[in-house]
Amino acid sequence: MNKDISDLRKKHENSICKVHCKVISTLQCPKSHCTCKVAAEIKAFIEAILPQDYINCKIDQFNGRLLDGTIAIENSFLKEAKENLILYCNGPRGYKKYKENVAYKNIPSYMDERRDSGDNLVIYADSNTKVDIPGKIIKKTPKGKTMLASIVMKEAIKRRGNGRNYHQTYGWWPYSRLKKALQEESRTNEEICQIPDLLSMDWLVVDDIWESPEMSENKSLIL
Repeated sequence: MNKDISDLRKKHENSICKVHCKVISTLQCPKSHCTCKVAAEIKAFIEAILPQDYINCKIDQFNGRLLDGTIAIENSFLKEAKENLILYCNGPRGYKKYKENVAYKNIPSYMDERRDSGDNLVIYADSNTKVDIPGKIIKKTPKGKTMLASIVMKEAIKRRGNGRNYHQTYGWWPYSRLKKALQEESRTNEEICQIPDLLSMDWLVVDDIWESPEMSENKSLIL
């Protein structure tokens, strides 16, 4: 089940109609097949699902920097990171076009194929930390994982423009919340009710996966 985006969708419908159709609502649109509703829904889902700091991130503008200008991915790894991002979101054909310097807006998406084949994506990077006592982090420097995940989720949501994807569902859960929901002794009734939705969700980001002490000897559990 998706989040309720009714208010956000209505807000964006009105603003998009004014710009693209020169009317104040979709009801007044003179076009036989107005795309303003679809565009508004896509924009509403992006705002409802993604962390607010990352809703404006774009794959073609990815430069390895956080919103405040902090370098999250060093230049030596930036090219590889962006190419892997393109390869996942746009597939082999899209990646080839990217290498041929085709404008990103003209590169076909591969997200439908990723969803159909159940291709998961793990984004991993060590965050720089300073620790005062064992297991207690007092400072953590982001490495752009949430930003990359936001870009991928955004590409998935944009595929709602294709009618076959209209009923797709999206979710964004912090690892700590998911872990709690799966532990029977600590989860709330609300979280218990949400578990079936998570299992059937089309696109789900589990963010901020951290290595807890009990997992330190088996890093594969993080994935």
